[in-house]
Amino acid sequence: MDSEKVLANYVDAIIANKQALSNADPKTANKHYRMLVKSLHQLEAVGKRREALLRLLSHDIPDVRGVAAAHLIDIEPERAVHVLEELAQSGGVVGFEAKMVLKLWRDGEFHIP
Repeated sequence: MDSEKVLANYVDAIIANKQALSNADPKTANKHYRMLVKSLHQLEAVGKRREALLRLLSHDIPDVRGVAAAHLIDIEPERAVHVLEELAQSGGVVGFEAKMVLKLWRDGEFHIP
């Protein structure tokens, strides 16, 4: 399994999921969410989740940074929280989602799929 291809699929799935959500298309959003979870599990299976997702914390697209940070919060909490706190200040949907991840994580209720 090529971890670079899996990571690219993960990023593409995040972007497609967020686009579908903004278009009020839950069926397509769910399809892409399942794809990003599958990619996340594939990265974990080959021991590349941490390494790959850390690279995404500086991605140009805020949604990608936010999802990657959420999926790293259990193994890289300091870095993930830093990114999520920055995004939380940005406002909009990305900011709201970052605030919710932080709240759930701090309350012990956030679970990575």
